[in-house]
Amino acid sequence: MRVVPVEPIGVDLFWDKIKPLIKKATDYSGGRHTVDTTKSLCETGMMQLWLVFKDVKNIEAIITTQKVIYPARTMLTVVLCGGKNMNKWARLAINTINEYAKKHECSGVEVMGRPGWRKIFKQHTKYKESYVLFEKDFWFYNRKSITNEI
Repeated sequence: MRVVPVEPIGVDLFWDKIKPLIKKATDYSGGRHTVDTTKSLCETGMMQLWLVFKDVKNIEAIITTQKVIYPARTMLTVVLCGGKNMNKWARLAINTINEYAKKHECSGVEVMGRPGWRKIFKQHTKYKESYVLFEKDFWFYNRKSITNEI
């Protein structure tokens, strides 16, 4: 199994094949990302696309990362992740992304995900659960109207 970053110029070469994986991952993003915004950010280099595969014809998963600069530190954020057979590649993907983050002068890696990710991180990493995110949406996913709930 291999985990490799895709250069921005190469995103379009794989897009049709990985688009269903991207779509499934963006569906869990709470409206933060779409297939189109993800492609655009990967093509401009603002977000990094990673492929997990046995060979180029058999892509198991996609991961996207983004360098986030906070006032006191810089983190590599895993933005999206989706695929199959995660137990076969999770440890390799995590280690590969950790090394990439160190090489690109990030002080750490952070991942936001649904609660099911706890199981993967307990099995394959020494990451710690740092905080819980609470949110209130004012825009519906179609962005046509604002709710008045508090």
